[in-house]
Amino acid sequence: MGSMIKSTGGDVKLETEGEMLIQGSTLQSDARDVVLKGGGDKITTTAAEAHNSSKTTFSQNSMTNTVSSAGMSLPTYTDTESSIKGTGVSQTLSTIRAENGTFKIINETGEADLSGVDAVARVVDLTEVQDINLSSAQDRSE
Repeated sequence: MGSMIKSTGGDVKLETEGEMLIQGSTLQSDARDVVLKGGGDKITTTAAEAHNSSKTTFSQNSMTNTVSSAGMSLPTYTDTESSIKGTGVSQTLSTIRAENGTFKIINETGEADLSGVDAVARVVDLTEVQDINLSSAQDRSE
């Protein structure tokens, strides 16, 4: 889990003169607005990636008795080993909550990239941004 900035009675406002990056974090105002204001080229809100890998190994030992035509018992031993390897990427979404207010991005000179973001607000205002890029972030197995 990422960072959390929460206001229980007022606004949540983040302002920078440069670029802004919010990754795998939560911004929440229970009563009012969430405002992101940038002065640089880009405001980026994205999911955080976690890479994981696993390996599972199975072993089996067995013995089989085979009876020959001469009536002799001939044991046969078998050892089998197999493994499964897997890697994956899981996403921790960025969350923006202003359920009783407005979620607003202001970046008149640049763009806003929203990738893997769960945003819920009474009003969403992206009118003061030159370029807006929206995309999803998916968990995946490799």
